[in-house]
Amino acid sequence: MKDSIKSIPVYYRYVLAILVLWVLAISLAKAWYLLSELWEIPLVMSLGSFIAGFSAEGGGAVAFPIFTKVLNIEPADAKQFSLLIQSVGMTMASFFIVTRKISFYKFAILPAVLGGTLGQFISLQMGWFMASHNLKWLFTIIIAALGLALILQHFSGIKRSEKINTKTATPLLFITGLVGGFLTINVGCGADMVAFIMLTLILNSTEKKATPTTVIIMALNSVVGVILISYMQSWSPWAVDAWKTAIPVVILGAPLGALLASKVSNNVILSGLLFFIFIEVVSTIWLVPLQAWVLPVFFGILVTMFIIVWWKYRYMMSSRLV
Repeated sequence: MKDSIKSIPVYYRYVLAILVLWVLAISLAKAWYLLSELWEIPLVMSLGSFIAGFSAEGGGAVAFPIFTKVLNIEPADAKQFSLLIQSVGMTMASFFIVTRKISFYKFAILPAVLGGTLGQFISLQMGWFMASHNLKWLFTIIIAALGLALILQHFSGIKRSEKINTKTATPLLFITGLVGGFLTINVGCGADMVAFIMLTLILNSTEKKATPTTVIIMALNSVVGVILISYMQSWSPWAVDAWKTAIPVVILGAPLGALLASKVSNNVILSGLLFFIFIEVVSTIWLVPLQAWVLPVFFGILVTMFIIVWWKYRYMMSSRLV
């Protein structure tokens, strides 16, 4: 019996242990009825958790828009659910990445998470929250910025590498973490997407190595967010109940996505990301009334990104001429 258990990979032993604990907890709480009342949640997260492991979009990047735009769930509840479920799913995906020795930027984790922690704490302490009707557009702008970064990076002709200057990157990732922390505490995700933009668009990383890095960053930021909200705010009963129903799904879906991402090319990861980004942006334009601040902010981000790419291209060309 012991030999058969030892033959099971370490990760799957933890999955089995979590599933057993989940069954016991649900049974003792007599909460099996939640699976019939909230059946849409695990269904949505079966896709969301896979994307969380496969790309720079956390599980909340699927849950938040579907919950708020399709199921008409309050953005504040969807945000809290996103943090709760990512603290499990993306943490398991991170554990999978580490145990399977999938390559990621180890140096990037600490500054991005420290910045994210500070950003979340300041937002909670100062009460820097956006109104519910603005959160849907805020989320879409983050997603659109990610898509723009991917497209600009892909077609700019700038050579990408897995080697990054850590002295330059560390303070940039900390600043990125501050922005990601604000986004995370407002919409339940975002730290991974802004870190991905920093790594790929500014630091010239490949998508293949940046993706597992951002999965780990988002996992740790989600755990931090859960701890901070537990001490500084209160949890939505709906978010907690929904979280309970989706745990078995995400501990399998997120690692499966991480495994596939490690096997496929950069172009496949890019195509998959752009497909989901396109759906999100189109659905928001179609379903959500336009807010006055959206277009100025979006065009500001667009111009900033073009300036960054233009500057990098000029720098690259001048280096070749020397």
